[in-house]
Amino acid sequence: MKKANSTSSHEPRLIPSLYHCAVIAYPSVGGVIIGYFTGVELQWLGFPRSSQYLDRPTTAGKDKDEESLRGEDRLALRLLQLGSSIGDGDPSILLNTIAMN
Repeated sequence: MKKANSTSSHEPRLIPSLYHCAVIAYPSVGGVIIGYFTGVELQWLGFPRSSQYLDRPTTAGKDKDEESLRGEDRLALRLLQLGSSIGDGDPSILLNTIAMN
């Protein structure tokens, strides 16, 4: 199982389904925030209303710049404002939850 703060080359950001789209944020303090949204909410979050699967580009350890961390934290805050859930930082568990929704 990979952790949200791993140095892998990708982590899921958007996972569409029939009725909604799962959006995942990885805040700088750790953990994972996940929410399920429709078109209007996706647009407010800054994503296209009809989104396709999208990975979040990641960089290893020291290469992460402050601006990308701040952007990720801003997205996490917007997800929480829309009622998203906070996970323990293991996206594989959350991906199983997404599959059931």
